[in-house]
Amino acid sequence: LLCVLAAGGVHSHAVFASAAALAAPRLRGCLPRDLAWLASSFAAAGFRHDGLFAAIAAEVVARADSVDRKELAWLARAFTTLQVSAPAAYTAMMQRTEYYLKVSLPRESRLAAAAPSAAPEELALLPEEIASDVSDLA
Repeated sequence: LLCVLAAGGVHSHAVFASAAALAAPRLRGCLPRDLAWLASSFAAAGFRHDGLFAAIAAEVVARADSVDRKELAWLARAFTTLQVSAPAAYTAMMQRTEYYLKVSLPRESRLAAAAPSAAPEELALLPEEIASDVSDLA
């Protein structure tokens, strides 16, 4: 609902403050997808609620291993857009990004070996899946 409101131009302080107050104590065990959507909604509305983002950050740290690439991108964008101070969450997101790069880079190495005559600019720097996730943020 908050995503729809934010996308529709509803940026009411009262609506988002009430939603944050209701959501913050209930985030334990939420799916990373739901955390990402919630954080993105607040970022789209330009509303930072420190208590809510502290709770989201704690969940990100606790379950970083279950955050997929798209959720990671959404969370990172929301945190940076709203300038949330959450060093442990940023560290967890960076470690998860490093994991995805380690998993993806061997694939890129195989592609480069299969096409040694290709110019470097013709080779994708990021796996297609990550590149599409990043383009979704634009």
